[in-house]
Amino acid sequence: MKKTFHLIALILFMTHLTYGQIVSSNSLTPAQLVQQVLLGQGVTASNITFTGNALQIARFTATPSTSLGISNGILISTGNALTSSVDGPQGPNDNAGISTDVNGNADADLNTIIAPDVTQDAAALEFDFVPQSDTLKFKYIFSSDEYNEFVSGFNDVFAFLLSGPNPAGGNYVKTNVAIVPSSTLAVSIKNVNNGVKGNVAGMPDQSTGPCKNCAYYRDNYNSNVDIQFDGLTTVLTAVAAVNCGQTYHIKMVIADAVDGSVDSGVFLEGGSFSAAPPISLNTNNANSAITDTLFYEDCNSYCIKFIRNGNIALKDSFLLNVTGNAINGSDYAQVVGTSTTAVTWPSQLLFQANQDTFKICGIKALDDGLAEALDTIVFNISKYNPGSSTCITANYVKLKIYLSDYHAINISAKDSVICNSVAINLNASPTLGTPPYTYTWQPGNINTNTYSTPIITQPTTYTIVVNDICNKPITKQIVVTPSTLPVLSEIEPLKFCLDTVKQLPVTITGGKPSYQLSWFAPNNGIVPHDTINTTYYLQQSVTPSSGTYTLIVTDQCSRKDTIHFGITTVDCTIIVPNVVTPNGDNVNDVFKINGLENFANSTLTICNRWGKKVYSSSNYNNDWKPDNSAGVYFYMLEVSDGRQFNGFFHLIND
Repeated sequence: MKKTFHLIALILFMTHLTYGQIVSSNSLTPAQLVQQVLLGQGVTASNITFTGNALQIARFTATPSTSLGISNGILISTGNALTSSVDGPQGPNDNAGISTDVNGNADADLNTIIAPDVTQDAAALEFDFVPQSDTLKFKYIFSSDEYNEFVSGFNDVFAFLLSGPNPAGGNYVKTNVAIVPSSTLAVSIKNVNNGVKGNVAGMPDQSTGPCKNCAYYRDNYNSNVDIQFDGLTTVLTAVAAVNCGQTYHIKMVIADAVDGSVDSGVFLEGGSFSAAPPISLNTNNANSAITDTLFYEDCNSYCIKFIRNGNIALKDSFLLNVTGNAINGSDYAQVVGTSTTAVTWPSQLLFQANQDTFKICGIKALDDGLAEALDTIVFNISKYNPGSSTCITANYVKLKIYLSDYHAINISAKDSVICNSVAINLNASPTLGTPPYTYTWQPGNINTNTYSTPIITQPTTYTIVVNDICNKPITKQIVVTPSTLPVLSEIEPLKFCLDTVKQLPVTITGGKPSYQLSWFAPNNGIVPHDTINTTYYLQQSVTPSSGTYTLIVTDQCSRKDTIHFGITTVDCTIIVPNVVTPNGDNVNDVFKINGLENFANSTLTICNRWGKKVYSSSNYNNDWKPDNSAGVYFYMLEVSDGRQFNGFFHLIND
């Protein structure tokens, strides 16, 4: 008697998986998202592309407490798919209309579907694939913040467009397989809803009739599902008949309709994109079917369960061959009690009558201390007596497990200066590690990513501990300091020459940057012609503009400081006499240097023709009346502004 057996599942269990909210990240490339997250059994993919903003596609995880119905997979959004952003998809639903306009382009295929309307912010994941059976299946949820108030006017659109050979004849040509069950209607806001539009506070009631296909709709207005979208479908399955072994193309695309406001998203279940061969391998978790999974080094231990179903009343056996570039005993091992040893993989999986599970536990990726590419463990499972197969040339299934370096959690929150007597939101904003995360803030024992502090009046230190599923917590202290009043440094009275440029550095201490500086000049005073950072550049014309000036600084807390200072502009021309006649007629009796009266502490030295010093002053005040003999003398003048002059003059006594 011919018997058909199905090796159904390999389950990967991780300890301590008790976290609560949806978490997403874009650490994987689109190709990795398809190959490592989306694909299930019996499908190979190639030519993977993504069109859109990198923010619009992410890998997500969601524990059962979110009530999403899918535990992990890919989220494609018309806005920001990352839960690290305040505009991300994470719950609770406390925003009537999350909106991230990524300024994206339209999609021609979706434009055709919603004509005459047009699309914006399109995001499309596309790839070729080859199925190993006659049926393609994958699970998804469509969600939108256009629900409920905008059902009639803003029909954000998505589609799963399949192209390739149609077993019924001809070809699929961009055929949408996202269809309401037992109908030919596309899944959309207009085709799946509760019929209510405008039930949000401040919105007019626009109810126009009963719900449409409401059995497949979930209202999230009261945050029954821990995501931000106001409404979503139940878990739906896209199904299409295909020819085993032939090449197909699929385009998974979503876009905003009419405008770029208010986001929608499609959750694609991890591992569900499958065309299971006669011998299949996946998980037995109803919310997850991941065939390619990731083990992080020194991160918990895993159980691997091989499960068969069908007629389990009979004995059965399978061949198991474990390969890959991961080294057994060095890159991974089995933990038994307090010992760690290489895994002894059986060459046969022997199932006794009524036995459906074969289990190997304690598998752990070891930290080898090396930064390296992904290692792999590859499981090839085949039948002793494969029988006939019309699609698979080798009657086996393969599962690939990736071993990855663990990267410690990084907490992005930093010390900050705030306005005095205000409360703020502190955000841990962790990256790396292995999400989902847990949080503990002290003081307060707050267990969320965001901590709303009480009013802060003095420097306060907050401690955040972030942990992940690898149980590798990171602690960081964040100091929040209320700013003091801004203070402008005093500016000494300035004196500078006509027709010159003067730099005026301004020093600010205290306060909360950034600062605004306001400059007030007297009538006809100098107005700065340029400012670089806090240095003013003053250009004086040939007309004096002396007076009292005012400078005011205002910080981000709207607190101010004001200073006043004087500016005197003078004619700085220095004219040294070339003749002195100290004959007592009060005309040219002293060595008078015109313009020197504006420069106190200037130095003058006089020497006779043989170089002997006859006069010197470090603060010359135009008061030297020479009583020396007539002749030629040499002067050296150092003006207090740095200029130097020297030359000869004649002393005439007649």
